[in-house]
Amino acid sequence: IKKKHDKALAAFSEVLEVTKGALGPNHIDVAASYFNVGIVQEGKGDLKDAWESYMKARKIYERAAVEQDHEGLTAVRQSIGSIVKKIAEEKAKERKAKDKL
Repeated sequence: IKKKHDKALAAFSEVLEVTKGALGPNHIDVAASYFNVGIVQEGKGDLKDAWESYMKARKIYERAAVEQDHEGLTAVRQSIGSIVKKIAEEKAKERKAKDKL
């Protein structure tokens, strides 16, 4: 699975760069590309990187002034919530492990 994640991340990252070059850094399709990169990063467990990708996507969607119920913006917000939850769970596990010592 790690190899598949790495291949997917490379492919989505390439698409992101091509899209930014062709459409400019603030185009809504660039936001979608950042979102796709974030999904793969989250799948790999790279929560910090996924957070950054999701936040970039969110900023572009918001700057583009898309409707608040736009599916892309909604998906990004849900993914940001998922990252927050996973980070909180990791910290709770770390605290629990320290308490056992």
